Amino acid sequence: TISNNGYEGWSGPVFDEQLIDPGCCASLARYNQKDIHKGNCILFSNCNSETERKALTIRGSLDNGKSWPVAKILYPGGAAYSDIAVSADGTIYCFYERFTDTEPYKYLTMARFNFQWLTE
Repeated sequence: TISNNGYEGWSGPVFDEQLIDPGCCASLARYNQKDIHKGNCILFSNCNSETERKALTIRGSLDNGKSWPVAKILYPGGAAYSDIAVSADGTIYCFYERFTDTEPYKYLTMARFNFQWLTE
């Protein structure tokens, strides 16, 4: 859904076919660093699978969500709900549930990385 001012006049919701998801909580954050595509980058974290909670992936859109050309798997194993945030200095944080081979939802994990890592 889109709003011209960010708080009212929202369009109807539309599913983005590029962002597959097994029905698990995902997260969005704007990456406001002016040196990265003039601050028009949106970050998205979720499990990149249609059926399983696994392959926690961080995606980046450089055109305000129209396409998602940047993608990197943060954790290939079982994972679940994630939240993504960006600090004032541009550090990206992703907090997520991480599974072991025998126990789902075993750990809460905080990952820290920068935009360069995401695009390597």
